[in-house]
Amino acid sequence: MIFFQDYNIDVALITETWLVEQSNNTTAKIKSYGYDIIHDFRNDSRGGGTAVIFKAGLSVCAVNLNVDDITSFGFTTVNMRCCTDMKILFLCLYRTGPITKLFFDELNTLLAALSLKYDYVVIGGDFNIHVQNLGDKDTIDLKEAMKSYGFGQCVKNSTHCRGGTLDLLYDNSNLIDVQTVEIHDKYDLSDHYPIIACTKKFTTAAAKETKKIVYRDLRSIDRLAFAHDLSKVPELLKIDHNNLQNTVAGLFGAVTEVLDTHAPVMTKTISYVHTAQWFDSEYKEQRTLRRKAERRWLRTQLDSDKDFYKQINRETNAMAKLKKQKYYQQKINSKDGDARAIYDVVNKEMDRKQKAPLPECDDMSLLAKNFNNFFIEKIKKIRDNLSKNAHKFPLLNKPQTPPSVADADCLIWTSNLVQLRN
Repeated sequence: MIFFQDYNIDVALITETWLVEQSNNTTAKIKSYGYDIIHDFRNDSRGGGTAVIFKAGLSVCAVNLNVDDITSFGFTTVNMRCCTDMKILFLCLYRTGPITKLFFDELNTLLAALSLKYDYVVIGGDFNIHVQNLGDKDTIDLKEAMKSYGFGQCVKNSTHCRGGTLDLLYDNSNLIDVQTVEIHDKYDLSDHYPIIACTKKFTTAAAKETKKIVYRDLRSIDRLAFAHDLSKVPELLKIDHNNLQNTVAGLFGAVTEVLDTHAPVMTKTISYVHTAQWFDSEYKEQRTLRRKAERRWLRTQLDSDKDFYKQINRETNAMAKLKKQKYYQQKINSKDGDARAIYDVVNKEMDRKQKAPLPECDDMSLLAKNFNNFFIEKIKKIRDNLSKNAHKFPLLNKPQTPPSVADADCLIWTSNLVQLRN
């Protein structure tokens, strides 16, 4: 998730998630960074899994293409709504194992289904086909299948640490700016390199949360003209020898007036994305240092700069771990031993959705009757099992002592419950 924040990722297509349920501590961690996730996982085996992770402020929802019985690959599809009538379909695909005719048949079925509904489609994922081998039959078949639906492939270089272009990115409407496609082969996040690309500018639908910010466009200032106007400030400044505070205030006002001329204060509304609650100013400064060290290493390619970046990265990760531990410890301690409140904290951090404890029912008398019948049948089964297995429990055949008060209460309650049926 740190990589997502460092590169300001809006939408990410992820393969091999290895998730085994819809909500757990992994999905909770993703949401704590201001992102959300839609994913599909394997029910019958380990590994695999596809996901689309996106900023929580974007208008994104899962899509069902009504394509059943696809077994040769896994996929996740989402729809992102824009302010206009424009809708973008993102499809994350993961294929593994031998390449068969079934894969191309099912891929063709999927492409036909989505092409009928969406004009803007972006497909990305791990196809596990070495498309750098231009004469290979599988490469040719894949290219023809995608080309028949108007898709072009945007990744041209190796995407795996052992070589080979396995991770592909397709676009059917020139939405992706091909010049911005970048393979980050300097990172050891996985044996597959992360790929970053930018789309051409378009306006997304209104974010769930927005805020107004005030800023100055300092980068567009004409520095020579600004310096010239600043040099005239002392000539216009009235110095009060008896009151230093008035003089400083006058200087501040004069400089601000010049700055307002060259870079006036402006306001704009931006999407507000929540960050992790342990994410404070100290950690933000540490991440800035790491980003600077990373850029320096990528620019110089020197081993000394690489070692310095790795050291800063280790320090940043250690700080993040320490701040998380401190934050959760304080949060649990603040509950003062309240078990229910602590469970609420744990459920939230584990992204657990609490289910309704009782079934929904409009007819209360029917609910009471079903509730009563459940226990009646339960008691019957217990008695039948005791009778059938009495020979296995010799103690049951011995004379029994009168029940204690607690046992008697239990027997009375059971008897009353059975009588409700009559």
